[in-house]
Amino acid sequence: MNKIKKNLIIAILILSVATYIYFPIFCFVKKIEVQGNQYVSSEEIVHTSEIQGKLFYVLNKEEVEVKLKSIKIIDEIKFEQINLRKLRINIKEKKILMVGYVADKKGYIDSKFNFITGIDSYLVGIDFPIFTSDSKENLRIGGEILELITKETSFSKEEISEIKYDEIIGFSVFTSKNTHIYFGKGNYKSKVKNLKKILDDYSKKKLSPSFIDISNIRKGVVKSNL
Repeated sequence: MNKIKKNLIIAILILSVATYIYFPIFCFVKKIEVQGNQYVSSEEIVHTSEIQGKLFYVLNKEEVEVKLKSIKIIDEIKFEQINLRKLRINIKEKKILMVGYVADKKGYIDSKFNFITGIDSYLVGIDFPIFTSDSKENLRIGGEILELITKETSFSKEEISEIKYDEIIGFSVFTSKNTHIYFGKGNYKSKVKNLKKILDDYSKKKLSPSFIDISNIRKGVVKSNL
């Protein structure tokens, strides 16, 4: 019987500790620590959460998350109780790939290919490649082309100036090295492989291509800067 009691007490203690660590429900929030934020200030996160000076267990955790996600650049939120008076808010912000000009609206394209408006104030002074299109339907392809180019070729993300989609001619990419790369439509993975071969070849020749047409996967057309 004593052994059963002992095991029960141990189980209750383990459950209590687990609850304390993973479910901050006994915290009178006197101090808030914010981690993971790069673009959003800790002060804005604390103010928006509206939990300082309150008992966290009487609050609806989902409601607090909704409040914080009204800050559009925030992607994920986790709460971590430090002690009975201190709470940590772990923030994961959205990874921004490009500035987007889509159907005459300016926004930003994140790594999940969402078009986000109203976050300019968080990204002042940061340069991103520009994406232009008449439709949001092309966001994913534009983002994938950017990722393919920066992963497979010598171009860095900072060297990609603009990715442009035209309904008739398809995709074009412009770089800070004054290179215009014409992709056309479809077979983008194969075309990037062809682009890598062309860039590698021209690098060995110490030449700088000004125009690369890889719209035809069987034949590339290249013009060089003299």
